[in-house]
Amino acid sequence: MSRLLRGCLGVTIALSTAGAAAQAQSVPPPTRAFGIGWSPAAGLIGVEFVKRLFAPASRLGGAAGIGLAGAGARLNVTLRDPAANRHVPYLGLGYVATPWLPILKVSGAASVEGGVQVWPSRGDGLYFDVGGGIALLNGASSTIGPVLRLLVGQTF
Repeated sequence: MSRLLRGCLGVTIALSTAGAAAQAQSVPPPTRAFGIGWSPAAGLIGVEFVKRLFAPASRLGGAAGIGLAGAGARLNVTLRDPAANRHVPYLGLGYVATPWLPILKVSGAASVEGGVQVWPSRGDGLYFDVGGGIALLNGASSTIGPVLRLLVGQTF
C-alpha cells in the first residue's frame, strides 16, 4: 500500500509542477510600467508612465510623466531586443517643461540620455530604470547640465 501511495504522490507532484511551468511559459513579458523617482520625463521628482515598445516589431518606446517641477516626455530607442532580454539598454531624447517651479528659473530642458531598464521576465513585477545624460536648460540663460534618472515602479 505504501508503494501505491508514494507512486500517487509522485505523479501528483509531477503533474502540478508541469502545469505551473506551462502556465508560467504562457504569460507574456510586461510592456507597460509606472515608476516613481527622479527623472526629467517625470517632471524631475514624480510619477512616470513607461511603454516598453510602441509596436512589437519596432525598438521604439517612450515615457511620459508629471511631477513637482512640471511635465515631460521621452522617446527611447532600445539597443537590445526587449522581447529576449530583461535588462534593456537604451538611448533617449526627452523634454521637460517646468512651468510651476519658478525658483529654478528654467522654462524647460531638452535632454539626451542613456540608461538601462530592468523588466521582469514574466507577469507583473518590479521595474527599474537607471540612466544619465546631458540637458540643455532653457531659461534666462541657456546652459548645459547633467541629467540623472532613478525610477522604481511596477509593471502591468
